[in-house]
Amino acid sequence: QSVAEKKARKALSKKGFEQVTGVTNLSVLRKKSPMFSIYSPDVYKNANSDTWIVFGEARVDNLGRMMNPGARSAARAAASATNPSDVLADAGASASAGASTADADADKEVDETGVASSDIELVIAQANCSRAKAVEALKNNSNDVVNAIMELTL
Repeated sequence: QSVAEKKARKALSKKGFEQVTGVTNLSVLRKKSPMFSIYSPDVYKNANSDTWIVFGEARVDNLGRMMNPGARSAARAAASATNPSDVLADAGASASAGASTADADADKEVDETGVASSDIELVIAQANCSRAKAVEALKNNSNDVVNAIMELTL
């Protein structure tokens, strides 16, 4: 910590900010922007309002595409939640629910008539989804690969 950072932290404590412990990772999600993550952040919250201040090194992450749909919805819920313990509970439940639905989708047989196998493989690779979901998205979007990927990742 630099001298300026120590002074900033001292000023925060005088203004009513209290350090929040137990936060290991903070992710900032914005529409049409990359996801930023801060690992091992120092988090402060104002007791009188819903104001948070975070110290740490921000890194650009591309985890939004790699997450399963359950974890992605948990991350979106985390962006709108104010209580970190609620976020952790919701994330665990959504991630486990997403994993079980992904396993169910992988076991289903799907009708691939009218859909090119190369398009299916491309959607699977880019959207990180099951074959059944890729075929369904391609059929919903008239075999348009770009729109199918967008449907599955957003």
